[in-house]
Amino acid sequence: MPNDKSPVASDFYKVIRGQIEYINNGINARVIWLIIAMSFFFSGYAILITGNPESEFMQRQQEILFSIFPYASLLTVVISTIDIIGSIMYLKSLRLNYEKEKEDGEELLPPIAAWQKYFILEHASAILLPIAFTLIWIYIIVA
Repeated sequence: MPNDKSPVASDFYKVIRGQIEYINNGINARVIWLIIAMSFFFSGYAILITGNPESEFMQRQQEILFSIFPYASLLTVVISTIDIIGSIMYLKSLRLNYEKEKEDGEELLPPIAAWQKYFILEHASAILLPIAFTLIWIYIIVA
């Protein structure tokens, strides 16, 4: 006889699935925020490059911003990447926990996350976009 406090298999599935959906939505939001932030930084950087202020004070301010923007952008990407990687690691632990605790009959339920052959592609943009932005800003800094 099962323990009265143990969840029914479908309830356990729903709880873990809900957690995975919540974390995935958070990852998606972070990627969107990162893209919006990079849009701001790239636009600002382009304005700084093409701008030609007349006053000496504004020229100095432009030089300061010109040197700060790439580092601020890079810092934004790094912080976002840490957050995204942490979320992906938590998703992995949820999946492993579910697989470990899964009961008979749960094979009839859909996969808890992605089917195995799509698993590697599930977070491609969340991983590859920060890498691309990092490389671009490093190139701008070094060039």
